[in-house]
Amino acid sequence: MAKKYNRDMPLPSSDGLFGNPKNKSVVILPKTDYDRDFAPKEGKFLKPDINRPSYIDEYGDSRSEYKMGINHKGKEVLIPTVVNGKQLSEKEAIKRYQKTGYHMGKFKNVADAEKAAEYRTAKYNMLADPVRYKKK
Repeated sequence: MAKKYNRDMPLPSSDGLFGNPKNKSVVILPKTDYDRDFAPKEGKFLKPDINRPSYIDEYGDSRSEYKMGINHKGKEVLIPTVVNGKQLSEKEAIKRYQKTGYHMGKFKNVADAEKAAEYRTAKYNMLADPVRYKKK
């Protein structure tokens, strides 16, 4: 199972290892912007990623990816609302999008954005639990 990060944990080195900083194969990095420094992306588009930093919600579930849609320059844009293991308010998420440009897709209309959000969630679930989605 993939290691889940939270904002207080060291992130993996380029070889994906965690551990004692005295071990030369491991690098403990300072707190950083995961989307900027580690997230798989194409330009400003954030790909589904099971290693995004997460937080524990009031029900005890781990949450690493929520998204919301905004209309920006005539396009429906999906933007992340969980960033570096923290749930952002709508205002914070919009401000972050305006500052960084990071998004989870840009679409012609709300219906297309909703379909893409459902597909992204399904793809994320498949990445998180590939055995469950294995073809029979």
